[in-house]
Amino acid sequence: MPAPGGADGGAGGHARRLLRRGDAPRGWDHGTDYVRRILSDVWGADVTVVEREFTLVGVNPALDAFTDAAAAMREDAERSAARVGGELAARRAA
Repeated sequence: MPAPGGADGGAGGHARRLLRRGDAPRGWDHGTDYVRRILSDVWGADVTVVEREFTLVGVNPALDAFTDAAAAMREDAERSAARVGGELAARRAA
């Protein structure tokens, strides 16, 4: 079987293998879907989930090469959460 990213297993293939090993597969995020369902379907809350990738950078040494990308993703997620929170506050104030 060829290595991910090409038969030669170059840097692109190596990065993809690291992502698969260090990142939980989509949907394995420790209950986000369950919590969303309870808050939305059971309690009737208007739920917006801000998700972020690479949360294991700094914990899993195999992901250390992705420190800068993970920091940018964290900043983006924090900006999104602040925007969503501001929109919620504006709706409640109206």
